[in-house]
Amino acid sequence: ASPAARLMSGAPDFGAAAATVESDAPIVVVVLDEMGITALLDENEQIDAVRYPTFAALAREGTWYRDARAVHTSTIHAVPAIATGRLPDPALLPRAADHPESLFSWLAATHAMHVVESQTMLFDDPSAPAALGSLRALLDDAALVYLHVLQPPAWAERLPTIRDTWGRFERAVDRERQLAVFGRKAVFEGFVDRRERFRAFTDGVAGCQERCFHFLHVLLPHRPWDLLPSTRRYVPWDSPGMGPQEQWGDDAWLVDQAHQQYLLQVQGTDALLGELVARMKAAGIWERALVVVLADHGVSFWPGESMRWLDGLTHPEDVVRVPLFVKAPGQREGAVVDEPVLTIDVLPTMARALGAEVPWRVDGCAIASDADARAC
Repeated sequence: ASPAARLMSGAPDFGAAAATVESDAPIVVVVLDEMGITALLDENEQIDAVRYPTFAALAREGTWYRDARAVHTSTIHAVPAIATGRLPDPALLPRAADHPESLFSWLAATHAMHVVESQTMLFDDPSAPAALGSLRALLDDAALVYLHVLQPPAWAERLPTIRDTWGRFERAVDRERQLAVFGRKAVFEGFVDRRERFRAFTDGVAGCQERCFHFLHVLLPHRPWDLLPSTRRYVPWDSPGMGPQEQWGDDAWLVDQAHQQYLLQVQGTDALLGELVARMKAAGIWERALVVVLADHGVSFWPGESMRWLDGLTHPEDVVRVPLFVKAPGQREGAVVDEPVLTIDVLPTMARALGAEVPWRVDGCAIASDADARAC
């Protein structure tokens, strides 16, 4: 009778429709987290190429959808919407059993899968260890959660984190590696070294030449803001000015400090993205690849207001408007689309770029040029 019983069930009776994707173009999708487009813009509403050279290059070499908008401000609903092309359903969990029709099921039959998820479990990897629905896995996870609740914080932080994923906590992270890289405080916060995660993903992209689907959702430039533009880490004053429920206090100076930390991390994110692009070009796969870079939602920095929840925001565009860049296979010249588009448009847009169809009903539309921005 418990609502948690859903986690013990397998996939629903209906399965994802089979698809034929004949294109052999490598596919790379990078989903950033908590990044609004306003962070990238200069006073002329162009991408600041000095601070963000990689994002500026994406706009020059691909298509920049300048008025792209997120469909949800919570990652666990925003990322599934991107992967499925459907509007969020709050009743669904961010896992493959609740979203059987997605980018992952669409491409799994024809492409080698290289998937790194930070907050979701949308890719049902048959080679992975025991699934969340396994009774043994559930009992192991429940025991670890119980220890986190029972023990004092100073002891609990020595346990494997339960904040990085929805299950299989013991297998989710390399504990010793975390301790060596982060120290105990960051382990308690539940964030692995995001630079290493990004660079490991980059290595995987460069190492797969044909018919590969690479998907990365990385918690950047999401808090904690601890990266410099060089990607070196520092120990920050964690979220100055932030109150409970992700609500900013009234001290504008403190909010400004947080905003500065965030912008430094956006520059560090640009640098990591630049490493990925450089490796793809060096491996000879950039030109023929389909590359998508976007964010799940943005973030707001206004005293007395919420960081990302829309109720009462005076500048909701900071949270809703997100970066979205698509470089189609063989595309050599950049383009800018100013028509409003949504993150649920990404999947059908990818399908059109690959000359394929999405074999299930989607709420999004294929988006191309100013003259044909939403071709449904």
